[in-house]
Amino acid sequence: MASFLAAFSTSGCLTQLTSLDLAHDGDAGALLLSPLGRLAALTSLRFTGCADAASSRWLPPGLRKLHLAGHDHAWAGIGGASWLDCVGACTGLESLQLLWLEARDLGIKPHSFDELSVFYNTLKQLTRLTELTGSAKEESVLSESDDSEDDEAEARFFGFDCARLLAAAPRLRRLAFYVFQTGYFAQLRPAVQGSLNRLRSHAADLEELAVCVRGSTPSPLSFPRLHTLHASFDGRRSYSNMPMHAVFPALRVLTLGTVWGGYEGVVAWEAVASLTALTRLRVVAGFPEYGMELEGRLDALSACGALQHLRLDCVKGVSFAELLELSRAPQLQRMEVDACTFDKELTPDVLEVALKACAGRERAFQVIARASHAEQEMGLLRGDAFHPLLS
Repeated sequence: MASFLAAFSTSGCLTQLTSLDLAHDGDAGALLLSPLGRLAALTSLRFTGCADAASSRWLPPGLRKLHLAGHDHAWAGIGGASWLDCVGACTGLESLQLLWLEARDLGIKPHSFDELSVFYNTLKQLTRLTELTGSAKEESVLSESDDSEDDEAEARFFGFDCARLLAAAPRLRRLAFYVFQTGYFAQLRPAVQGSLNRLRSHAADLEELAVCVRGSTPSPLSFPRLHTLHASFDGRRSYSNMPMHAVFPALRVLTLGTVWGGYEGVVAWEAVASLTALTRLRVVAGFPEYGMELEGRLDALSACGALQHLRLDCVKGVSFAELLELSRAPQLQRMEVDACTFDKELTPDVLEVALKACAGRERAFQVIARASHAEQEMGLLRGDAFHPLLS
């Protein structure tokens, strides 16, 4: 593959190429990508695989969109941080997606006081960047070739400080980056952490956001353009004292909670019900479930006049009667219930009541119930992000 790229880049056959999707079989080892740097007309590059550490200046400076990915969550990593050495020259880059990375791919080394300083400093050079999405593994074991006093030392990625990240990339509009663990399925949680107040300087511009909300917001603020949000709230104090509609007036898609083990979040149904533009709501309690608090009555969601799609994942103790009451909301078209437990056993008599509750609806109403959780949790990452050769 490397010789093929070198031959074509030097012969001039690819000089007018503007977009390239390149997937490399991991069994073949790392790929020397230096020839890619000669593709001066290239504006979009998607690479899945492992880059040889000897690759130098392999990112064409004219790139506007860059997608780098490991093979999957079980086989993570792109070969280290060689891309960081040359992406700073891509000053016109607008979209950066980094999927299934290891901590070392972000320039993180073990025992470092400021692990992400290289990454933040690189972002500062990308002055047109408006989109940062992807995922990185919580930890990775460094090999003997890495600069470390301990050959088995772990480079660890816990997430981004929201203030430092946004200071490094002030033009971001879409920010959906995740930390993941490897297990039976990929467990994702938002990598951006902090209070909503720490996002204040960018609140007017953000349109899509995944965030772990820590602490309270002392004064009201508004995200007027935010239409898609994935948030985990560490407690009731994380909610603004004002209705959520005042904070997120344009919100259409909302995911609350994560499948990350140990999550102890809060979902206040009445607060969510104030989101009058909301069309899709997903509540994820975790697998296994670690004590998500549900405040208020689930049937308060009937007040969401635009809500069409509701999905509950691994939620414990949901009132089945209140769930049925939602069927009376004419705008609701679809409910999905995955690996949930209810406050009463779903006997034939209970199901008969359910059918009667839905019988008066004038519009079609779909309910899908699954006994187990889906194996892969994508958060706000779009489906094609996981399949580099699909657009």
